[in-house]
Amino acid sequence: MPKAQFHTIEYQTMALAAVFTALQQVHQIATTGSGNETTMFELRQSIFKLDSESPEDIYPGKNNLISGYRSIDELIHKGIDHDNRQTLNYWVNINRLAKALKTKPKMLARIHQQIDSQTNFLTVSLDDNSGYKNMADIDARLSQLYQDTLSTLSQRINIQGLEYHLTQPRIKDQVRMLLLASIRAITLWHQLGGNVIQFIWHRKQYTHECRRVTTNLKSP
Repeated sequence: MPKAQFHTIEYQTMALAAVFTALQQVHQIATTGSGNETTMFELRQSIFKLDSESPEDIYPGKNNLISGYRSIDELIHKGIDHDNRQTLNYWVNINRLAKALKTKPKMLARIHQQIDSQTNFLTVSLDDNSGYKNMADIDARLSQLYQDTLSTLSQRINIQGLEYHLTQPRIKDQVRMLLLASIRAITLWHQLGGNVIQFIWHRKQYTHECRRVTTNLKSP
């Protein structure tokens, strides 16, 4: 994965919706101090699904990505506004960061190795979904991995929010976990044939897919 059969607008839109959902959660946590736990749970899980057979294995709950689908649709039809400006800024910078990571095979291998080395412990915790402590432990480990790797690149992400929230260790860990999740999602988007130029040229297909999905789903 990804196989040619997944290079379709359906899966490209799903991957991009995951990017936007993760970055919306970053913005929400940075500005309010809390996010949607169900959505973050799925995004957290996606980080460990490195050898999945299909995009649906990575994101089994489209319902948890519905805010991302809506954000894509609004971007296409309304353009940049006050509500989505910061998320779009994060998208631009995450796109650059993912491209920079692609030129660092040793760093990429290290990230994969670190995730693989912790999968047994973390998968048990994730499947158990046993509450705050396990999730906090997982996020702390992912946060440290982000700091040791992606934070060392020149294309760093400047998070905007309230200082009160951004100085709290738990919030910082959640933000870095979500940034890793967004890197995972945008990497998948690229692998499925998605890029900014493709998005612009096929924006009508993207918005059609967004509306098809959101019509059939309810917000979590």
